[in-house]
Amino acid sequence: WHAGEEADPAFFESSGRSYVSFAGWSGTDHSQNQKLGMVEVDPKTGKAIGKATILLEASKPWHVKNNQRKLFNPVFLCDQFRSRMFFAQNVSAAGIPTGWGFIDAKTRCRE
Repeated sequence: WHAGEEADPAFFESSGRSYVSFAGWSGTDHSQNQKLGMVEVDPKTGKAIGKATILLEASKPWHVKNNQRKLFNPVFLCDQFRSRMFFAQNVSAAGIPTGWGFIDAKTRCRE
């Protein structure tokens, strides 16, 4: 689902494992909705260990700008209370992000 584009990578660790979050698009998906995903990576090589998982697809009205549905810059943050991925939503015509959102993880981070 992300063969056409992988952008905005952010690396993070949780429970002794390494991951990368990113924005992606297949290039063949006719909805042209950008998606946020993450994949576990080998910390020594930076290469994916398995298939990437889609976490969120640009599908809400507030994700649309300039007739495009895009999400950008996924960043995973966690503390002792919660785990969240923050992201910017579609940019303005001037290239300035026009909003942000977050999704909560089902489990908290562990060191």
